[in-house]
Amino acid sequence: FEDAHPYKKAAHNLLRGFSEAAALIPDINLETTLLDVNRDLVAVSAIMHKFNPDVNSIIIEYNQESRVISEFDMTAPTESQDWADKASPGDASCFRGEYACVNALSQLLKPADSVIYFLEGHGEFDIGSYHHVTGASSTAQALRSNGLIVETLNLAQNKKIPADCSALVIAGPRTMLSQREIEQISSYLSSGGKAVILLDNPYAGGLAPVLEKWGIQILRSSRSPAEREFVSTTTYGVHQTTRRMNNIMTVYAQPCHFTANSAAPMHERADKPQITPIVLLPAKRLMQPEKNSAEFYPIVLACELGGVALTGRSHNTRLVVFGDSEFVSNAMVNANVEGNIILFLSCIEWLLTQSDSPILYKEMGQTLNPGIDPVTGWFYLIGTLALFIPSALLASGVFISCRLYVVFDAP
Repeated sequence: FEDAHPYKKAAHNLLRGFSEAAALIPDINLETTLLDVNRDLVAVSAIMHKFNPDVNSIIIEYNQESRVISEFDMTAPTESQDWADKASPGDASCFRGEYACVNALSQLLKPADSVIYFLEGHGEFDIGSYHHVTGASSTAQALRSNGLIVETLNLAQNKKIPADCSALVIAGPRTMLSQREIEQISSYLSSGGKAVILLDNPYAGGLAPVLEKWGIQILRSSRSPAEREFVSTTTYGVHQTTRRMNNIMTVYAQPCHFTANSAAPMHERADKPQITPIVLLPAKRLMQPEKNSAEFYPIVLACELGGVALTGRSHNTRLVVFGDSEFVSNAMVNANVEGNIILFLSCIEWLLTQSDSPILYKEMGQTLNPGIDPVTGWFYLIGTLALFIPSALLASGVFISCRLYVVFDAP
């Protein structure tokens, strides 16, 4: 830390408290060192070479693994704000080094096994940037604090989405994706992938055809861009992602909205994706009153399609689509809109925590196929309805008649 930095004393007291607490626990060895960047030049140089941290950071090392807690990570929003429709996010901060250190220790002691990839290369919000407008570092930090690995992915430089991708986040592309990139994303979803897509308009990134394949059509607000405003809501659909959102406000920057079309059955499937509205806004907040055709419109949707053993795909496809790319930006997350990060983390949790399987009785090697075989499935279905069930009913009737005959005619 720099000698005059306002967090130096707080960080020193925090590390001293950790050291004193560890001394009371058997078999715990915790060493702490406080370095002054202006005086301990040799030690600071060695630390910089080994960990490459920013100045005014806390470094935690365990078993050759390390976490760097930056000044930004130790800063948290404070004083709550009242959001009016045309208000802009504000700034206020306080020291939360203990929270950041505990999360870092938790990650080191229990390594994460889920990897969240953020797409980059098309003007998306940058998870490595602390910039108030274009950065999304606060969202990335929230994911890491919950034990997840967060990485970036440039599909122009990769032939396919990595096999360890637990979920893909596309946060507001401002330029068009190539046809190959769109095909990669479409194939990933069709193969049981998980994704969160945040868009501001029907043309963002050229992803509309991918969403339409899953029965989601993007509708642009009829309001002029010059009328840009922030809107808030506490109206949510009934879904696993909203179970923590009762009476919690989320804020959106002039979002677009969606309609759920009747999607065609997916390839080699007899069923369709299930689409559920997650967040709803009154129609008058999205378009001119005379154009309203419904009382509420969804601005966030969840889409799910169960796995099918027949196709060899046991994983469920899960997709969440936000009508506002700024939802995960530093401007939103750092402006005391705690509901935004709660909802986003709930969506990630829904993508990752599920029974990824149509396979039942695993130990017996049996499977349950919730789809219908396009070649022989209908034949067996018709045979069952036309022959087996009537025959079973007839046999039951004959059995009952014989039993009645025996009862009434016996001497």
